[in-house]
Amino acid sequence: MRGIISMKIFERIKRLVGQAQLYIAVAVRWPLTSKAPTLQSETPSEIEYYSLLAAEVSRLPCNARVARQALYDRMWVGVAAQLSHGQAPSASVPQIASEQLAFQKAICKVEIEMAMREVERS
Repeated sequence: MRGIISMKIFERIKRLVGQAQLYIAVAVRWPLTSKAPTLQSETPSEIEYYSLLAAEVSRLPCNARVARQALYDRMWVGVAAQLSHGQAPSASVPQIASEQLAFQKAICKVEIEMAMREVERS
């Protein structure tokens, strides 16, 4: 059962990478003088996840895409474990889905910023 859950999380993360690449493509075309477009209105969870993710990404010794993706994977596994067994054991499927979406949006925002920095360095 645990392997099935891990596989589902892995599949969701693979889909997320494709979505992040789409948002990065949009951000690269965005004028460098303006802020990156927001993906949608930010929820409190998204803001918290973004703060946490951005801080952890800034601490990575090798800030490569693969290293960031590994970080996101580890962090989501921790969040999912807390939602299903830890601090919020009564979290419903819609609540977990909502948290996952907020987490994915935060990742996209971090990846957009990374792409913008890469373009500025070029």
